[in-house]
Amino acid sequence: MTDYKQLTDNIRNQINPEGLLYDSKTKAAFESIQYSDVLTFVKTAMKSVGPEYTKRTIDAGDRVKGHLNDKLEDKEFKCQGSVMTDTHIKGYSDIDLLVISKKSYSLDAKGVNASLLEQNLNYNYRQKESLQREISKSSYNGDQLGDLKKLRTDSEYTLLEVYMDCDTSKPKA
Repeated sequence: MTDYKQLTDNIRNQINPEGLLYDSKTKAAFESIQYSDVLTFVKTAMKSVGPEYTKRTIDAGDRVKGHLNDKLEDKEFKCQGSVMTDTHIKGYSDIDLLVISKKSYSLDAKGVNASLLEQNLNYNYRQKESLQREISKSSYNGDQLGDLKKLRTDSEYTLLEVYMDCDTSKPKA
């Protein structure tokens, strides 16, 4: 038989991993629960993470981005994941920071040409002109895989210089 009281206590520990005292609003919310252990577990597990914790997590991600921004070239950053969609679990989530190389850009020129020739598609003059301009851009002659490897290596080196606890062993680390 599942011990929902223990599961609820585990969730409460996840919500408050630093062992900080709950603010009065959170404490009142927990005290107002008058349901069975199963319903208490569900209600506790569904409680959203507080905005101050989310902000601290995003700020930490911004600091990492700042360190990388100072050292890397031809890059852009995108954040994604549970923190950005506010569906994260306190103490168990992180910022998914993508470092994207801006050195190359590719386009399906064959597909674009085919769509420009297709009569059913109603592109206006500006749209056609914009697509033709994209096709005519010079193609990238560098080494895309080499560029990505260098971006990864430079990112690791930068973060290992700054942070004492930095695991770069995983492919997506």
